[in-house]
Amino acid sequence: MVVAVADPSSVASAGASPLPHPTRAQLEFEFLTGLLWNAAEASPARADAAAIRALSRIPGLTAERGIADAAGRPAIGLSDTGDEQQLLLDPRTYQVTGLRTVSNGTWPVNVMKRGGPTWPQGKVLFSLAWAQIDPVRRPGRC
Repeated sequence: MVVAVADPSSVASAGASPLPHPTRAQLEFEFLTGLLWNAAEASPARADAAAIRALSRIPGLTAERGIADAAGRPAIGLSDTGDEQQLLLDPRTYQVTGLRTVSNGTWPVNVMKRGGPTWPQGKVLFSLAWAQIDPVRRPGRC
């Protein structure tokens, strides 16, 4: 039998944000990025455009150009107030291509060093990208 144990302070309760004391803007960003990521290539372009317009209205939204997604493709990283969580968009089409987490020098804490230093600012800690998406025409057929 395998038993997994997690540090209770590292796990958000059901329905809660993993951010400590999130602002309304952070919650809106978290919701819209989750919606766009989970619906990538399955939602109508107009719906994606509406969600991206809503993202652009979040106060403090920042865009980082000149970065790459996990597949090595050029990307624009959107984050709220320079936050560490980024939604990655194709710079030509604005389609969602990935997600990534970048350390700001104080968050996230390096769990391998209890109470010790965090990751260096700018270090990419997590990166995920859509590499290929194939529509399914019917069960068992691509």
